[in-house]
Amino acid sequence: MIEFVEPISHGRDTLLVAPPDQGDRVFYVYQGWILHDPNVAMKLSALHVLRRAMGLVGLVAAGERDKLAMKVIVPAGCSASPSAVVAALPGKARP
Repeated sequence: MIEFVEPISHGRDTLLVAPPDQGDRVFYVYQGWILHDPNVAMKLSALHVLRRAMGLVGLVAAGERDKLAMKVIVPAGCSASPSAVVAALPGKARP
């Protein structure tokens, strides 16, 4: 399952806490970064804040600072790595 979420820990995405099924794996793709470890909420928030700061000082375009993160839930029975899942996405869906 893939959905787009705000890249901040206090956003609307409640799955930053735990996946819906204990065996499922959740990872995030944000600005080309694939985040899939226990500290994903902290890293995602830090990257988002950094990106917004870069937009405020003009290092990135204003529209670039508010992009969403892509959340991917890999079912328990699937052994594909996060990189393999991202590579299998259609070209326009890839970061």
